[in-house]
Amino acid sequence: LILWVMLIFVGTFLRGPNWNFFGPYEFWDLHKLLALNNVNLSEYVWVKMLHVNCRIDKTLQAVMVRALSSLGQSYPSRGYSFEELLSALVEELRSNHMHLVIAFDEADSLITSNPSALYTITRLRETVQGSQVFSSLLISKTTDYLKTVDLSTLSSLQRNEVSLEPYSAAQLVDIIASRSEAFSDGSLPDNAMQLAALFFAGGSAVLL
Repeated sequence: LILWVMLIFVGTFLRGPNWNFFGPYEFWDLHKLLALNNVNLSEYVWVKMLHVNCRIDKTLQAVMVRALSSLGQSYPSRGYSFEELLSALVEELRSNHMHLVIAFDEADSLITSNPSALYTITRLRETVQGSQVFSSLLISKTTDYLKTVDLSTLSSLQRNEVSLEPYSAAQLVDIIASRSEAFSDGSLPDNAMQLAALFFAGGSAVLL
């Protein structure tokens, strides 16, 4: 009961705009900026997150090489097949008792150039015998690329879809303001930020 009351108090009186915390007599500033400290999840639990840009790593072999590199293993970009690299990656993950989550950013670029890549990605968990060491996350601006794949591939895709709505002008102003420290004082007036936000408002992404 005490903990429940404390949570209500903190959420009602101390949590202000943008989920920032404010003191009992502190002004609720809408533009308050706080340093964000990134936490490496793999330092606390045996889960490692790997972000891959598919416009840079254009093949599954390149993705496997990058994954091995993230684990401290150096492999050349040429000379090994996808199956050999996958086997080496699985062995490395199991020896370290680690689970790897691969985020395929710009996934539509990879799958449009090689439609069978999606089938391979969705079947990774099945091709690896024993305990599972993989999870995948597909990020794209559109799902139109799914129209080019066959039904067997679509059936293997777990459609846990999260759609990210376009940024509003107000959100873009906040983003620009948070990055304004790179400019000299007074060189980025409020009206310029608002104009840029109005111009660039729009765009979206989809996570699968």
